[in-house]
Amino acid sequence: MGEYHLLQPRKRKFNHPQTTNSRHKLLVYTNEIKLLGSVVPGRVWVSDVTYVWCENKWIYVAIVMDQSSRKVVGWSVSKSLSRRLCIEALDMALSSDEAPEFHHSDRGVQYCSHDYITILKENNITPSMADVGMSVDNPHAEAFNRSFKVEEVYLNCYESFEEAENSIAQYILCYNTKRLHSSIGYMPPVEFETLSFSGRNRAVLRVFSKNHVYYHSKRINWTSKDRHVD
Repeated sequence: MGEYHLLQPRKRKFNHPQTTNSRHKLLVYTNEIKLLGSVVPGRVWVSDVTYVWCENKWIYVAIVMDQSSRKVVGWSVSKSLSRRLCIEALDMALSSDEAPEFHHSDRGVQYCSHDYITILKENNITPSMADVGMSVDNPHAEAFNRSFKVEEVYLNCYESFEEAENSIAQYILCYNTKRLHSSIGYMPPVEFETLSFSGRNRAVLRVFSKNHVYYHSKRINWTSKDRHVD
């Protein structure tokens, strides 16, 4: 390259923030959903926090997602990585959907905080937490974060917090209502939930192995292969 007077651009390096602080003395909970297998929509919510570069600093995004339908039921954006960020996402979820049986997350200090656990217990939600350093124990939330980064964050350069918040809101709306998911039969989460809860169709989710998802009803008779968590 030097012969042609070309310079190779250097990749910009960022010191990525650590969103999970599990080194605390707060009470942690066991993984209650590990042996559940497949679940119907509304039974398990999964949560996670990720970071976004905005206006020369990091901001943070917390999401609460239905494990079965992949619908993001609650989210929040903040300049601070505090428990309030996660509580706001949980409050949004509880205001828009019925409380699930389980809430699964990592063992971060935000999710173990007294305020967060109190909200869960007041709504009769059983806390469930992944093992330390085991993202594979929370694959659905991790999968959303990967899609979110590739399909939204890496395609934008946010110049203000308000711009980032509005853009993220539009992405989540599209993710819930338009984006097709292979793991739920190539349909959007909102459509999947409507079908699942429809008394007329009575679509019943049955899983015979982790790689095959079947739906059966009088009006529906099709099979889809779930090759990856999406």
